[in-house]
Amino acid sequence: MVTRQYECAACGYFEHQHRLEDESLRKCPQCGGKCWRVWKEMPQVWWVGWPYLRDADLGPHVHG
Repeated sequence: MVTRQYECAACGYFEHQHRLEDESLRKCPQCGGKCWRVWKEMPQVWWVGWPYLRDADLGPHVHG
């Protein structure tokens, strides 16, 4: 189960639990009005290994 965040024009922000394969809601479960999915926080993506290292991680010998 995942918790997704939505915004309704009438009710404001709310959260709803879904199975991972379920589609996003299009109608608010409280008032039946139009709702849409929102991202309150950006998902974190971490890349590990070369070439995704920052310059600071490579050490001072790279920059002279």
